Amino acid sequence: DTAAGKTQELVDFGVCLVGSSCLYIGPERQGDNNNFEYTRIHHYTQGIKYLFYKAPVLNSLLPSLGPTSGGTHITVAGAGFFQTDVLKCRFTIGHFSTAATHVSSTQIVCVSPPMQPGSENMEVTINDQDYSAGCNAAGDCPFLVYTEPTIVTLKPNAGVNRGGTRVQLTVANAVPEAGQLLKCRFFPLNEEERLRTEVEGMVLEDNNAILSSSTVTCETPSSLSASNSAILKSPTASCPTCGLANVALTWNGQQFGYSEQQFSFHEPIRISSISPVGGYTTGGDEVTVFGENFVNTIYLVLQFGDNLFLCSPGAPATECPVGSTHVQSALTFVDSYQLKFTVPSSPIATRKNVLASNNNFEWSTTLASYDYYTTATTCPPSLSNPCRGNGDCL
Repeated sequence: DTAAGKTQELVDFGVCLVGSSCLYIGPERQGDNNNFEYTRIHHYTQGIKYLFYKAPVLNSLLPSLGPTSGGTHITVAGAGFFQTDVLKCRFTIGHFSTAATHVSSTQIVCVSPPMQPGSENMEVTINDQDYSAGCNAAGDCPFLVYTEPTIVTLKPNAGVNRGGTRVQLTVANAVPEAGQLLKCRFFPLNEEERLRTEVEGMVLEDNNAILSSSTVTCETPSSLSASNSAILKSPTASCPTCGLANVALTWNGQQFGYSEQQFSFHEPIRISSISPVGGYTTGGDEVTVFGENFVNTIYLVLQFGDNLFLCSPGAPATECPVGSTHVQSALTFVDSYQLKFTVPSSPIATRKNVLASNNNFEWSTTLASYDYYTTATTCPPSLSNPCRGNGDCL
């Protein structure tokens, strides 16, 4: 452009403006394993270098999904990466670009921006113009953007503090693509405590959660101890591993959708005694069960004998089906040391063992017994009380 006071010089593979920049417009060049340079030297500059390189290739993304809020740290595996000031990842559907962190020639890390839900195609550029080939045969490298699922129900909502309680979470907007990245986490109710315990590595997780339709099943971890009991609300000196924790899920192994659903960790139930210890076969007596570690939950249940279960008010029909083996609203929670129930009738004089569970899964480690006796059975004149069903006098 002589009018602008510049001269134009034709060179192999490009056009250079003397004293300005050099724009490559030549034919395509094939790079090899050793990238090569094109150098133009003239009397006005010290030299201009132009680097030819193989287009980077993407092999995989981990994770390959993230929430609409963004913030997912995506490890991109591939080949041909090197550090430049314009190393970027681009999500092509929404046309979002983010800076990438160079790790090695085969790995970079990108952070997803906030995006609308749906499937995005991810690409990488080294020069802010030319983009990588895709992960699959179609030339795409898909990244799924999902709406954070919501935990609707938690069943059961109490379990022993030694771990192993199977918990079922019903969720809305489940993400079946999560696969093995799906995890459950138990975390403090207070957000400040949640952040502190995460920084300090106090994490209670189940890494083997399973999704079936809209239900996630996970187990409470066995790693709860006095050293990480800060996760719990209201632990006591006598039981530092007892208390409440909220429950969260991650669908990409990284970001958790925190919820208001709470789970109560407690010591195993121990039954010490019942009163009275026996009564007539006609039933109707109110019996108090004494023990410790009872929890006021709709899944609280008492087993009376081999096949009769007395349920708490509000127990789900799935846990307390109407029928001869279950009696709804037949059990009353008094406090963590007492339960009350009304004895049903019995066709014969017999003995019934009494056990209790806070979740219809983990049963008391001790039990008590209740004896039925008939009005026709009498004791020796020296004893005023009738006899037990087994012939022993009260």
